[in-house]
Amino acid sequence: MQTPAPITTSQQAMRLTLAASLLVLAQTATAADDISITPGQRQITASKPGIITLRFELENRSGQAQQLTESLKLPKGWDLVTNTAPFLLASGAREVRLIHVVAPRGTAAGSYEIGYQVTSQNNGGLISAQTVTVQMAAQAGVKLAAIAPPSSLLGGENFTVDFVLENTGNQAITYQLNGRDEENYITAIEPKTLNLSAGNSGNIRIKGKIPREITQSSSYRVTLEARGGGKLAEESVNIPLIARTPKGLGKYQKLPGKLTTRYTQQQRKNADGSSSDEYQAQVEYHAHGAIDQAGQHNVEVRLRNGKNNTTNDANNNQQAEYQFNYENGELTVKTGDHNFSGSHLSGNALSGVGVEAVYAPKNEQKRQPLEVRTFSGKSRPGDTTKKKVTGAAVRYQWAEFETGASVIQHETTATTTDPAKKDTVTSVNAAWHGENIGIRTEAAADKDGKAWSIDANGQWRELGVNASYLQADTVFDGSNTDTKQAFANARYQIDDKTSAEIGVRQTRNNLKHDLSKEIRRDKEQTARISHRFGEEQQIEVSLGHRQRTEQDLRPSPTTDHSITATTLEYQQHFETFHVRAELTRGKRKDRIKTSSKGHKQGLTISWKPTRTLSTNAFYNISNDLDSAGKTLSGGINGTYQLNSKTAFSGYVQRNKNTGEKTHAESFEARLTHDMKHYGTLGINARRTNSQANDGKTSRDNIVQLEYSLPLDVPIRKRNNIGSVRGKVRYALDQQPASEVVVQMGGQYAVTDQQGEFIYSDVLAKDYKLQVDASRPNTQGYMLSNEGDEASISVQASQTITPVLELHPASRLSGKLQLYEIDTVASVFEPSNTNSLRPGNGLGRVLIELRPVGNIGKRIVHKRTTLHDGSFSFVGIPPGQWQLVIVDSEKIPTNYRLEQTQFAIDLSSGGTQELLVRALPIAQSIKKIGPTGGFNVAG
Repeated sequence: MQTPAPITTSQQAMRLTLAASLLVLAQTATAADDISITPGQRQITASKPGIITLRFELENRSGQAQQLTESLKLPKGWDLVTNTAPFLLASGAREVRLIHVVAPRGTAAGSYEIGYQVTSQNNGGLISAQTVTVQMAAQAGVKLAAIAPPSSLLGGENFTVDFVLENTGNQAITYQLNGRDEENYITAIEPKTLNLSAGNSGNIRIKGKIPREITQSSSYRVTLEARGGGKLAEESVNIPLIARTPKGLGKYQKLPGKLTTRYTQQQRKNADGSSSDEYQAQVEYHAHGAIDQAGQHNVEVRLRNGKNNTTNDANNNQQAEYQFNYENGELTVKTGDHNFSGSHLSGNALSGVGVEAVYAPKNEQKRQPLEVRTFSGKSRPGDTTKKKVTGAAVRYQWAEFETGASVIQHETTATTTDPAKKDTVTSVNAAWHGENIGIRTEAAADKDGKAWSIDANGQWRELGVNASYLQADTVFDGSNTDTKQAFANARYQIDDKTSAEIGVRQTRNNLKHDLSKEIRRDKEQTARISHRFGEEQQIEVSLGHRQRTEQDLRPSPTTDHSITATTLEYQQHFETFHVRAELTRGKRKDRIKTSSKGHKQGLTISWKPTRTLSTNAFYNISNDLDSAGKTLSGGINGTYQLNSKTAFSGYVQRNKNTGEKTHAESFEARLTHDMKHYGTLGINARRTNSQANDGKTSRDNIVQLEYSLPLDVPIRKRNNIGSVRGKVRYALDQQPASEVVVQMGGQYAVTDQQGEFIYSDVLAKDYKLQVDASRPNTQGYMLSNEGDEASISVQASQTITPVLELHPASRLSGKLQLYEIDTVASVFEPSNTNSLRPGNGLGRVLIELRPVGNIGKRIVHKRTTLHDGSFSFVGIPPGQWQLVIVDSEKIPTNYRLEQTQFAIDLSSGGTQELLVRALPIAQSIKKIGPTGGFNVAG
């Protein structure tokens, strides 16, 4: 057992403070159930990346019409197809919102959360949100590997990156090849298609050119995509992109920041003919970075202020907003304007002003299993509803098990229509993640109500299932109240191309049987079977059936109908776009109103022909199916990167409900131009027309001009920096060595025609200098007779002038080769025990070149064999070396290395070749069955 380290006074004080904060009980708000959100599914299983449709049911229980705005929190790299334009929801009205998102190609298998939130434009404190989990199924891929990419790239250079693609299937496949990078430096991909028979491989080359004027070194990422046979493979390489003179730290340590000015003009016309003009001016500053020299303490500052002027000369100065955040790897403190929320059941408590602290100490393994969080906040000035909230939460993570608890107290002040409310919500949660199954459960309670939920998902080979249950009492003041919700889904992969799914959903609202509003019970059952077609399985056709019953359980119901519908869905994945089309036919049987047959059609397209252009479009029509009357929604959005500095984006959308006689049209366009050091200019225009079910219309025209520029804040003058102005020359003739890449402390510099290089404003300390010996002009050279690096010491406020000389070095190259038994030679020459023939090379095996004898400044060199088993060491000092195969366990079963260590004697300027052989192991025949053999007759 290890004796624990003694607790310091500061640590003890911090622990006491955090423990005390868990016991603090303050005030909190009422349940955010004025806008009720019910997801169609809480967990969705997706068989492959592409378009995923989410369904949310919204109900306005606030007692007045609300102008609502949608927002989504998507996983990194995912795109939104549906435009989230504002829409009007009448009091007591219900609406189904269909949200289409795109999971990008190459999305890894795993669990992804999508957050959906609606906010009232009439009342900023009226917020409701739900989270849906998408389980992305695992996908098999072809084998793709890079071949010896360039070690570095300089401005103005042409480059090539080679890849090898292997067909690991059992049939001939034609692969579509696509290369990409963020900077658009790629000029060609050769070839663009490649046909490979089973087990064969082929080479692909990406060509490009680096602009001469790059000013900052960075990592350049090149990715090759290979799609074929319904499978997708990606392989990326990161290559240092080197500016000829590094930028340096500068004389002052600065906090990087950006200043943004924004001017907005809004014109509104109302149904009664009146109009109003509003002018808004805002100034915002945002800075984020380290405040200490070691970079351990980081702060984030966001300040915003503005003023509204209206036509009646009324001023509104409630545009002020501020944030100050601090983080040091274990402690995070957020102050100012934030969203304060507890657990899933306690919900989105408040979007306001306050402070939040999160403490997550690191253990000996540098993990952070414990997290403690406390927060306290109140509504922003000017919010219609005044709320206060204080809470604390703790979480602990074991290897597979996680547990946590939270306490939230919230208070809502009295209004002319509602009394003041004050309550405390406590919750506990636990989760377990096994190899095939995961379970998460939570229970919450306040002074007079409780709620609990459980979510489970599992995957056993071809079968995947998920189930959820949530129940909240009638007076529970959390994110859900007065409801029961149950979800269950199962998906079975019948074969490589066919899958089947079933789902069940049941909800019950108004558990307290309040006769003044609906006592709603909904039931829905779904079944679906899908099959993929095409040489690359790029076409998917699905046939689904659903049955839904919606009932108001009161003696005099206002809702009592059932819907039966069959849906045919078609999806196709092309090289540059996805298409999803849907046709639904069904019947709406209403026991109160008129029954009718109904239909629904939908079309969704996501198109991305190049890295600079992307567009999405959707169109949905529902006629007397999910609701009485006809509803229509459609829109298109897109982004076009005109060049590296200028981008254009926008959308247009229309929603119409003939049953409720409402409609909304919106249009938005935005142009941005990046002027680099001089800032970014943006112009945004939006137009919205809407009509509520009472016939009232409104029209908004908004124009916004935005300009932002970098504005770093000096923190302190650096007293620990110096400079390096060196020279590189060849030792044999003392001539300057130009175009040599010199590496120092993770930075790069390039020598000019006189062989000089500069590192300005670097930290004063000891450095190791190296040259990139893999480049053509420095292959076979090293910095001294003893090693491939030189040592320098940079002093504060001084410039040192080292002179580096390139000496002839040695080179060692070779191959790790698998050998197979030559069966033909063995038959004709049974006595020949060496009847072997070369097979494939063995890649991704770690090998080391270790110095022997008088080591001096020589170091250990490490390499990983390439896909074909080849390896190379260049710029190696002459002398005695030992080559060691480190990853001998990666040798295939029934093979052995002929040697695991090799003695190497390298001469100055010489090149040596080495073959490492992996030989098959002789295997005996294992006897199974009776000793006396078998008798066969027939």
